[in-house]
Amino acid sequence: MQAKMTDNLAAFSTLVRQGTEDDGAGAEDQIKEVEARMTGVIRALKDIVEGSRSAKDRRDAMEAERSLQMILQVSRTLGPVITLARTISASVKTGRFEVYLADLGEIADRIETVVGAVVDELSTLDRRRGRVENSCDAAAGGLQGSLPFMSQQRAEIAKLSATEIDLARDIDLRAAALSQQCGVHLKAFIVVIQFSDRMAQRLDHLKQICDCNLPGLNRLRRGQASDIASDIRDTRAELRAIIEGLTTAARGSADLFSSGEIAGTIEQSMNRQADMIDTIGERLAATELAFQDARLDVKALALSDAAVTRGLDSIKSASRDIRTVSINSALMASQSGTTAKAQVVLSAEVQEIAKNSVRATIGGSAALERLTSRSIRRQEAFLAQGEALALSMENIRSGRSDCGRRLTVLFDLQEKAGEETRVLLGKLSAVVEDTTRLNVILAELDALAALPDDDAPPAEDLIDWAWALYTMDQERAVHAALYSTPEGHSSSAPEGDDIDDLLF
Repeated sequence: MQAKMTDNLAAFSTLVRQGTEDDGAGAEDQIKEVEARMTGVIRALKDIVEGSRSAKDRRDAMEAERSLQMILQVSRTLGPVITLARTISASVKTGRFEVYLADLGEIADRIETVVGAVVDELSTLDRRRGRVENSCDAAAGGLQGSLPFMSQQRAEIAKLSATEIDLARDIDLRAAALSQQCGVHLKAFIVVIQFSDRMAQRLDHLKQICDCNLPGLNRLRRGQASDIASDIRDTRAELRAIIEGLTTAARGSADLFSSGEIAGTIEQSMNRQADMIDTIGERLAATELAFQDARLDVKALALSDAAVTRGLDSIKSASRDIRTVSINSALMASQSGTTAKAQVVLSAEVQEIAKNSVRATIGGSAALERLTSRSIRRQEAFLAQGEALALSMENIRSGRSDCGRRLTVLFDLQEKAGEETRVLLGKLSAVVEDTTRLNVILAELDALAALPDDDAPPAEDLIDWAWALYTMDQERAVHAALYSTPEGHSSSAPEGDDIDDLLF
């Protein structure tokens, strides 16, 4: 029972420390991590807003739009050129350029379609940037406003944790003191048990002396009975003091769990931390809504950036196709002789158009790539910080479960300690109840101690017979005080003959 009591106190101390030393993942550290993640998200949100409003982004957007308008204008000049080329081909009665002109018309239509789509997407991108700026501003403001609250909660939890650490140390000290007290009482209890075994031997020897019908032994009966009765009374008083000490220790151990300043403060601290984590969770849930809006808007912005990038790739491909077709037409015109001089001139015009288109495409591509790459970097930074914040928030919520678990363990320990204390007190009460049986033995010993004197001294061989019964020094000492030590015998037990040596 003492070992169980010590184990319960050690488990109690460990439970208290878990809220502050749980592998660095206590509530205080979790809140601190959330604060750091919130700061990272705020910085990423501000980067998105500031970048979107920056002169650099506006400059690249304007340059890209000019380039796109130029590409669109260039592609539209292909229409009259194609019409003129078809007229010339018909006048000289040659159909060699029809395939070339058909390809050129298809490319011109493709460029106009793609450029129109990219321009529309840029307009959408611009509108989405405005929405992203608003949602990011709102999310950053919400997170920024939550930081002082989080800091305040963290400071309060730090105080509670410090209190729990102090209480855990107090539990350790009290547990050590209780364990030491129990150890002292248990050692004394073992001594009493040893004494009871020796007393049983002495009572057995006294019974043999009482059962002897030969005259002259009343004096010896009186002496042994009186000495045994005195020892029993002393031992009973000592046993009652031991039982009282063990009872006090057992109740003190149980009180640490269920009543008093320590148990009350720890339960209050655990409940307070659980309530605080609930409050933090509610605050984070409200903040998370604004954060989710910003995240959705940023993801939509990323889709527009991707669409612009795809359109840009299509424009590059079409510009390359114009250049390829213009080169092929120039080769065909040069092989057609004098009848294709007009086609040579038109092919040269198409080549010039192709050059202008490629030049505009290169300029627009560079501006759009700079614009989208910066936007994508900012988006990726924000989304990464957002994922880290979401994970930290989830850790806070799981911390609430840990608070509940600690409270459950505390209640289980209280119930377990209470039950084990009741069992121990029951056993101690049974021991006390058993000591009442000594009253019967003491009454009989007192009756023996009141026997009248002998009419005549006992025979010498009877004295020697009684001496031979003894196995302990105390019996021999009583005997020697009444009679002389028999010849050839010592008043102390032979080496190895004492019952203590034999049994203990």
